[in-house]
Amino acid sequence: MDGFGAEAENNDDFPHRFFYFLYSRYVQYMYWVQIYQWRIV
Repeated sequence: MDGFGAEAENNDDFPHRFFYFLYSRYVQYMYWVQIYQWRIV
């Protein structure tokens, strides 16, 4: 576990990139869901 702290310090921007990836995937998902719903209506 103590090696994880050093790894986190080395890749300080990793959490930001990871959450940005999740956020972009979520936005894409909501975007296509809205388009799909509009096509049904």
